[in-house]
Amino acid sequence: PIPTPPVCDVENPVAAPANFPVDVPFPPGYQVSVVETDPYLHVEGRIKVPENAFIPEDARGFLPSTALEAAMLEAMKGEWSMTINPVEGSDYNFTHADGRVGHFNIGLILECEFHASLTLDFPWITPDGVAPTPAATASN
Repeated sequence: PIPTPPVCDVENPVAAPANFPVDVPFPPGYQVSVVETDPYLHVEGRIKVPENAFIPEDARGFLPSTALEAAMLEAMKGEWSMTINPVEGSDYNFTHADGRVGHFNIGLILECEFHASLTLDFPWITPDGVAPTPAATASN
């Protein structure tokens, strides 16, 4: 039997949410597959990282997830403080001086060369405009 080739692009991309924070990077070429607004803004998608994004002297390797992680961290430095979470993949909480706290996770899509997944959570962007308490977000 002939193996089915993997689907590497988002089959039915959705528009980026209008309330996506302007001070959080939205990577060029990011294809959004899921937007949830309740209990807060949650965005999922994937991106094909350009081959020229890989820096040979990068000791961490040439993974698309590594290149995307480096780009996100570079774009967010200065405005956001970053805390890495000890889980699989590139998983960070980010905090702004004004008190906003968000989260992103970057994963490697093994079956698709140069592709990475990116999930972002913005607990301060809620349907009613009131951020949930930390206890409420911890249960999700």
